[in-house]
Amino acid sequence: MLVSKASAQDAQEVKIRGRVYRAETVYHPHASKYFKEYYVGVIITEVLEDAQNIVSVGEIAYISYTEPLGLDVGDIIEAYGQYSYDLVSIIYVVQEYNANYYIKLIDRSPGIERKRGTAIVSYAEFGYEIDLSPFEKAYEYNVNVMEISNASDERIEYYDFYYPEKLNLQVGDVVYYDGILRNIIVEDSLIEGEVVFFDDKSFIKVVSSRVTIAYMPSFIIAGDKMRVNIKVENSPRGTLCLWVFPIKVLNTSSEYNYVLEPTPAYFPISGDGYYSLEVTFNFPPGDYQLTAFIIPEGWYINDTNIAQYTDFEEDISVFECYNKSENLIHYSNSKPRSFTIIFSPLYEEEVYRKPPPIEEAGVIVVSSLILSSLLAYFSSLNFFSQAIRFLGNLILKLMKLVKMPPWLQEGFFSYIEEWLKSMKEKEIPRPENWKFVTLKELKTVIISIIVVLIVYTFVESGSISNFLNFTVFAYIAPRVLLTSILVYAINDYGEALIAKIRDIWAEVRLWPCGLFSLILTGFALRSPFASPSLTLYQYGCPWWEKVRILIFKYLILMLSTGLFALMYIMGFRIVGDAGILICLISASFMLIPVKPYPGKILFKRRFIIWLLLFLSSFILYFTALSNILPHLVYVVAGLFSLILLLYEQVLTQGSFILRLVKAPALPPPPQTMKRFKI
Repeated sequence: MLVSKASAQDAQEVKIRGRVYRAETVYHPHASKYFKEYYVGVIITEVLEDAQNIVSVGEIAYISYTEPLGLDVGDIIEAYGQYSYDLVSIIYVVQEYNANYYIKLIDRSPGIERKRGTAIVSYAEFGYEIDLSPFEKAYEYNVNVMEISNASDERIEYYDFYYPEKLNLQVGDVVYYDGILRNIIVEDSLIEGEVVFFDDKSFIKVVSSRVTIAYMPSFIIAGDKMRVNIKVENSPRGTLCLWVFPIKVLNTSSEYNYVLEPTPAYFPISGDGYYSLEVTFNFPPGDYQLTAFIIPEGWYINDTNIAQYTDFEEDISVFECYNKSENLIHYSNSKPRSFTIIFSPLYEEEVYRKPPPIEEAGVIVVSSLILSSLLAYFSSLNFFSQAIRFLGNLILKLMKLVKMPPWLQEGFFSYIEEWLKSMKEKEIPRPENWKFVTLKELKTVIISIIVVLIVYTFVESGSISNFLNFTVFAYIAPRVLLTSILVYAINDYGEALIAKIRDIWAEVRLWPCGLFSLILTGFALRSPFASPSLTLYQYGCPWWEKVRILIFKYLILMLSTGLFALMYIMGFRIVGDAGILICLISASFMLIPVKPYPGKILFKRRFIIWLLLFLSSFILYFTALSNILPHLVYVVAGLFSLILLLYEQVLTQGSFILRLVKAPALPPPPQTMKRFKI
């Protein structure tokens, strides 16, 4: 036993009467009958002997004894024994130490009053263990709850629950219960508000009022009326609250990083059942989460917390709400959340670019298109090229007056001369020895990637302050750099490589007009509608070969758009968003019907095909900038492009693209390809 003979001589002895609330339980159940021990939990209703005033009426005590009595909840007992305290009072009836110690039944319970209902946990679970012996422990747990199934405007009932097993109940959990109500009269005072769960019939079950959004539209235009059907179960009387949380129209970034600025709608409910609600959806385009939950009668919402009981002024408690409907995302002008279950997000990147509203996005993309087209047109005029060359020569003369290291001066002059030369260059000579990558191409790709890195980092930053913030810049720039390398390896160098494989010499060159357009539209309009480089073909290259490579490159860019959209869905937000924009801008920009862009040839030769390609890429770019379409649309466009690429290269004899553009029946082959020199 817990106490020794030595300690028994100086023991604190008490004699009490009490009502059993925790029925007789045996510990050491596998021991022989000589070693079995029993205990009950009682509420002390009368103190008969207590020389040191160590127990009091209303106190919970455990009584440990060695002979079974079959005591049940509600029985009245009397006990005399040695007192000990370890979180709770324990009285040991150890006759081995004192033959006068005893426990006896005074009166059987006339009946047990049971209570069942639904309640909300208002204070978190508290548990403690009781050392009944060196080898045996008992456990007891307690929570405070607020009754909601039988609540009225005049009275809110609070109860303490006592139970033997840990349930991990949290504040706000809704529970359904069936237990024994303790109503004990002590000196003409009623002790009530306690429910115990120590018999076989008692239980506590976490049910949470279930609020299921049975139907909601997957797509809605701002200003429309949205009808939502909601099923309510295990519900108290109260108010059904429908909240619309903005997700992707926030100042912060991740889909899971919500700012709680919801628009609520309230609907009275009388209990379980189906409710059909109608809400006018007046929000800007973006992604939204639709959430529904119940506010019990007599409670109200304070900011983002559920639950302040309005009539209990002395000690107002704030509770979390746990009866929300989960995993139900509604998207205004966007995809249903359930579509993305196919691709489980690997992780969530923080996104800073805030998509503009539809009207503003339309003005931005049209303005960037007009500005880039005008710059391209003026750059093709002789007087404009002459003015630029004059300005470049003036810079060269001025730089000769500046003292600088010979190697730096030579490199600078060489670059300026190449830049001036590229202003008037439309076609290039076919070299004797071919290389997969020339030094000029390598320089072009490096410069292009640097410029694109700066411009798109600014775009993805969302604001000048974020762009100038080193932490934000360091977070975004590496992702944009990775995107730039991937796109320009496919876009610029890929076009030249395809041409070389087809025995047509082509080189990627830096294009000053595109470079200036990219910087201007990127920083001024946040819509960098341009490409800093251009692919030049050999003299005499047939127009149908240029068009075939153009369409082939277009399909590759659309396929890349689908891959970047897939990356976006999987959680790589910045890489995906920047990649989609760069690919769609490149596809649209190269189709501008102005020399020296290849779109001019297609526009002149096959206008319908040009119109179809340009409108599809330009409209998709508009939707990507404003983020009004689900990203699965871009994935589908990429898959369709992949099918066309496979059909062109594998499944068809001859060229599907050449037949489409109605090239001459047997186009003369280009000059014989020389051996590549690495």
